[in-house]
Amino acid sequence: MDAVNDLLILIDSYLGSAVWFPFLLLSVGIFFTLYLGFPQIRYFKHAIGITTGRFDKDGAKGDTSHFQALATALSGTVGTGNIGGVALALHLGGPAALFWMWVTAFFGMTSKFVEVTLSHKYREQTADGTMAGGPMYYMEKGMNAKWLAIIFAMATVLSSFGTGSLPQINSIAAGLQSTFDIEPIVTGAVLSVLLALVIIGGIKRIAAVAAAIVPTMAIIYIVGAFAVILPILAISVLRSQRSLVTRSPVLQRPAVSLVQPLPMCSTGALTAACTLTRQVKAQLLSLTPLLALMSLLTRAWCLFWSPS
Repeated sequence: MDAVNDLLILIDSYLGSAVWFPFLLLSVGIFFTLYLGFPQIRYFKHAIGITTGRFDKDGAKGDTSHFQALATALSGTVGTGNIGGVALALHLGGPAALFWMWVTAFFGMTSKFVEVTLSHKYREQTADGTMAGGPMYYMEKGMNAKWLAIIFAMATVLSSFGTGSLPQINSIAAGLQSTFDIEPIVTGAVLSVLLALVIIGGIKRIAAVAAAIVPTMAIIYIVGAFAVILPILAISVLRSQRSLVTRSPVLQRPAVSLVQPLPMCSTGALTAACTLTRQVKAQLLSLTPLLALMSLLTRAWCLFWSPS
């Protein structure tokens, strides 16, 4: 097992962990974003309409609805990306990693838009009536590179174990063991049975289960995140106020009558006020990347919004 792990690490050092990979990833997203005129902004309203079923038609080709397709895709990425990936990125790169995750996600929306569009264009209907598509299909039919499609398909199979299954089951098992003292082998066995019951039913059952579970999972994830962030923020503000009160001799004096002149602020009061200002400023600066991104998206929305 160690030899397999060492081999995967060696391969990853020339691909995903290589210095050139982030530049290539961002460059592709930036190119398509500029070439297509910011489709992740201009068509965002249309995407919401598709997801909510506004454009669903009876008898349309495909095995799932638009929402089920989205839920199925999210079910395989939320655990690895939003929970395990974000925690690992913050651990390795610090808070600045959050900003770069936003940047890659923004431009990655266009990359995904192009990938999915081409997959739909070159997809096929199999003999049993189901649809088959993906990057390997437009590599073979659009690029006339069957050899590349074969390599991609083989790499996808291997990746399904590395990034699709192992990190998620490991995170679940480790969490249940540390919280409820449940042995990892028990967690793995139970999840294997549940997963088999879903997969055996084919893509339609997978999509139906994902459409029911993913929204609940997303709500729990958001509520849990705010349940951690808001108390920490509240405690920080209370500590800042307590620090101001305990350090300021002015605030510790009895209330002054309205007809009496206010006492002059002492040096200690000014120092405490400056300390509170710096603490509040630091808290506001931590939100600056989010506010800047929201401002950028708002401006881009106004510039590139198209009702069509």
